[in-house]
Amino acid sequence: ASGGGNYSTGYGFTVADITSEMASQYNLPSKTGVIIIDVDSGSPAEEAGLQSGDIVVEIDREKIADASQFNRKIKAYKKGDTILFLIKREGLSLFLTLKVTQ
Repeated sequence: ASGGGNYSTGYGFTVADITSEMASQYNLPSKTGVIIIDVDSGSPAEEAGLQSGDIVVEIDREKIADASQFNRKIKAYKKGDTILFLIKREGLSLFLTLKVTQ
């Protein structure tokens, strides 16, 4: 486990556990899910429409509690898979799909 609960996905984005400070800063109802803290330009994540500040609450309709669960879930995908993310962005819920290309 890396310090601070940050996890780089290999798909061009990095997530972190949601702290109490983040929950109040982003006006989140709970600390469930993970927050995207970085998206690489030209990456599969950027193509999927993921943005820094997005909260990932589900992957393929499975609720994500924290970065360690996110890590386990994301590692299971292989080239050719499509990952369905449910994210929260500025109070909206959005479904985004990321195609695994590598």
